[in-house]
Amino acid sequence: MSTITGTMVTSGVTLSTAGAYTSPLTIASDGAVEVASGDAITGPNSQAWVVENDGTVTAANGSGIYLGLGGTVSNNGSAALIATGTGFGVDIRGAAGTVHNSGTIRATTGTGVFLNTGGYVDNSAGLLTGSGSGVYIKGGIGLVSNGGTITGYVYGINLRLGGTVSNIGSTALIDASLAHGVLIAGGAAGTVINSGTIRATTGAGGRADGPADGMGWASVMSRRSTRLPAPPRPLPQ
Repeated sequence: MSTITGTMVTSGVTLSTAGAYTSPLTIASDGAVEVASGDAITGPNSQAWVVENDGTVTAANGSGIYLGLGGTVSNNGSAALIATGTGFGVDIRGAAGTVHNSGTIRATTGTGVFLNTGGYVDNSAGLLTGSGSGVYIKGGIGLVSNGGTITGYVYGINLRLGGTVSNIGSTALIDASLAHGVLIAGGAAGTVINSGTIRATTGAGGRADGPADGMGWASVMSRRSTRLPAPPRPLPQ
């Protein structure tokens, strides 16, 4: 267990089982990891890692946080920030990942949260945003719970192997500009539970290409449709 507090680290942090940066790693509210190149925080593919961020984690050209064999990232509080210029805000591979967010996770050019082997994203009150997708989950079932805002230029939420999206509360928003607020692909079963707003500027609010339980689809907003039409042609992620 280690903590970064009262200082800004400007070179990439690599987690380990001994030394300065062990798991769980906490970045305190007055701490920061801000790097110009590469990933800001890396968890090697030797075990699952835990990162708790109450401060600032940014990468100009790389992922904010990369975990190579699963793990958990928590971005806690309205002032907490994980951001990247080019890459993924949070990138978890190798095993299922979990992300809790009540702050901001942002990818200016890329995806806000990417889980390569399935997992769970809980955006209780924060912002998850990316130029591709706000949340992109592949390689396993994806579970997303949203009480805040999830936005992406192509997809708000992109589940490539089925799963469940819960968009709960009158202020909960899932939004996309180009394609769909929620896409459930891969021919796998999907469920959407919605009491907020799911919308897309030019595409459908939601789309599924497998069995879909559309609980709450009447609340889905789109300029074009609230149906679940045929699957779309491939689009950038």
